[in-house]
Amino acid sequence: MKDRSLATRAAGAVLLAASIRTLFSGIVAEPADLADPVRGAEAVLPDLQHDGWLRLSWLPGLGPERARQVVAARARLSVRLTPERLALLPGVGERTAAEIAAWYRRGGRGPPARPG
Repeated sequence: MKDRSLATRAAGAVLLAASIRTLFSGIVAEPADLADPVRGAEAVLPDLQHDGWLRLSWLPGLGPERARQVVAARARLSVRLTPERLALLPGVGERTAAEIAAWYRRGGRGPPARPG
């Protein structure tokens, strides 16, 4: 009886740990992403087409509210979302899109440069 109770508790602990990891996996970057020896800094650049609003909010000039707007609006685009196409979305102006595109060209390095 004790062995069965211990096995049930162990299984419950494993399921709880797996649930917590799944819950937070979309929020916290995997350490392997941050130290990718093949792709380097490119590995930490937000993917405009697939990443959630939290990662997109890291982009210069975007912030959380605009990032949420981008995530909501990109599903309606008929083309792949690139830094150059950000200005097609409501809430993102040409200046902000140009700033983000320049930041991507620099591989996400350095402070955002204001175009113009």
